[in-house]
Amino acid sequence: MTVTFEETGAGWTYGGERIVLALVSIVTGWLFLQRLLRSSYRLPPGPWSVPVLGCMLWIDHKAPFRTFSQWADKYGRFFYARLGKNPVLVINDATLVREIFFSDAFQKRPHMPSTTQRLKETNGLHCGLIFDDGDSWKEHRRFVLRTLKDFGMGGRSIEEKVAEEAGYLLELLRGTREAPFDNKVFISTAVANVVSNVVANQRYDVNNPEFVHLLKGIAHLFRSSFTKTLLGAYTALKAIPPFDAVWQSNQSAKDTMAAFFGRQVQEHLGAWREHGESDLIDAYITALRRGEFGTFAERQLLYLVEDLMLAGYETTTITLRWAFLLMCAYPEVQDRVQKELDSCVPAGSGARPSEQLSLPFTEAVLAEVHRYASIVPWGVAHVVSADSQLEGYDVPRGTWILPNLYHIHHDPALWEEPHQFRPERFLTADGQLQRLPDYWMPFAVGKRRCPGESLAQVEFLMFFTAVLRNFRLQLPGGPQSADLRPVPGATSETVLYSLVAIPRS
Repeated sequence: MTVTFEETGAGWTYGGERIVLALVSIVTGWLFLQRLLRSSYRLPPGPWSVPVLGCMLWIDHKAPFRTFSQWADKYGRFFYARLGKNPVLVINDATLVREIFFSDAFQKRPHMPSTTQRLKETNGLHCGLIFDDGDSWKEHRRFVLRTLKDFGMGGRSIEEKVAEEAGYLLELLRGTREAPFDNKVFISTAVANVVSNVVANQRYDVNNPEFVHLLKGIAHLFRSSFTKTLLGAYTALKAIPPFDAVWQSNQSAKDTMAAFFGRQVQEHLGAWREHGESDLIDAYITALRRGEFGTFAERQLLYLVEDLMLAGYETTTITLRWAFLLMCAYPEVQDRVQKELDSCVPAGSGARPSEQLSLPFTEAVLAEVHRYASIVPWGVAHVVSADSQLEGYDVPRGTWILPNLYHIHHDPALWEEPHQFRPERFLTADGQLQRLPDYWMPFAVGKRRCPGESLAQVEFLMFFTAVLRNFRLQLPGGPQSADLRPVPGATSETVLYSLVAIPRS
C-alpha cells in the first residue's frame, strides 16, 4: 500500500515511500562523502553539517554573528563549517587573522554569483576590484590608491568636497524644523555624492528619484536572508519559487546599477580629453589608452566603478547611522562630544582632520562606533588557493576564509564589558587618545585591507562633527526607545529609526 503525502499550499502530491527512500539515499550518500572527506583530510573542528544546507540550520538568521560568536567560544581560535556547499574556515583570533591575511597563500577571493556572472560576460577576463585576483587586482588596487591621492586624498580638495556635502546635509536637517524624519536618504545621498565626485565628478540632489532608487538598490544588495544565502551557494534555485522572486529582486538592483554607471562610463568615453582628467573614470581611460596597465579594459572600468560606489557608499552611510543612533541612546556621550566640539570647532561647520588632536574624546567615540557596530562582521571572504595546513589541521584548496570581526570586537578577553558602548576604553587616564590596539580592525587587515579607508575616515569625522556641532539629536521616544539590534547582511545595518534634529545656538 502506497502512503501519500499532500502539501496543500504547494499543490504537490508525492508517494511517501519514494520520499523516504530518496531522503535516506541522500543522507546516506552525504554521510559517506563526509566520511571519505574527513578520512582524507584532518579538518578543523566545527559545527555538524547536513546535506545541501551544511550548518545553516543551526544559525540564528536574525543574528548570525551571535551564532558565530558562540561557535568561536566553543571551538577556539578557528572552526570549520559548511554554508550550503561552501566550505568555510572562520578565524576568531585577531593575531591569527593578521598572520593569515598577510600570507600570500590566502590572498585570493572566492567566486560569488555576481563575480561568476561578470567573468562569464568577459570570457573569464574581468570581475572588478573587490573579488579580483592576481595581476589584475594588483594593478587596479595600485591605480585606485594613486588616483585617490592625485585627486586630493590626504589634502584639502577632498576635505573641501566633504565640507560642501556636510553643508548641504546641515541645510536638510534645518529644513526638518525639529519634526521626526528618516535620516537614511539624507545621509546616504551626502556620502554617495562624495564618492560620486571622486569617481565621476558628479553630484545628485536628495530629491533626484533616479539616484535615490539607485542607492536603495545598492542597500538592498547588502541585506541577507536564509533564502539569499542558499541562492549564493546554489544558483540553480533561481528558477524555483520562492527563490525566483529573490533572485529577480537582486538582478533588478544589479541591472539598475549597471545601467546607471554604464551611462556614466559611456559619457566619459565620449567626452574624454587627455590632460583634462577630472575624476577617476577619466584617469582610468587615460591609463587604458596609454596602455599603462595590461589588465585594463572598458568593461573592467564599469565593474570597478560599481565596486567603488558599492563599497564606498554603503559602509560609511551605515557607520554614520549607527553613530547618530548611539548618540541618541547615550545622551551623556553626546553631551561630552558637543562640549569638546564647542571648544575648537566654529558653529555652522564640522571638524577637519587637522583638528583631530584637539578632539580626543570625539576620536574615541568614532573608534568605539566602529568596534561596537562592527559594520562588516565577517570582512570580505578570502579563499585558499592550494591545500594548506593550519596548526596541524588540513585546509583544503577552495576553502573560504572569514575573519570573525564581530566576535573579535566583542571578545571579553580583549575588551572590558564588550557589549557596552564605552568610548573611554580608548582614552588614557588623563583623557588622551590611546594608540588603537591591533585587534581593532573595522577595515580588515593585510594585503587586501580596504583601499578606501582614508576617505571613509575623513567622511566619518567631518559629517559626524558637523551634525553634532550644530544639532542636538534625539529619538521621538527618548533614549530608552533606541533599538540597537543590528539588521544582518554583508553589512550590519541599523533598524529603521526616526531622528529629531534640534538646532543648537
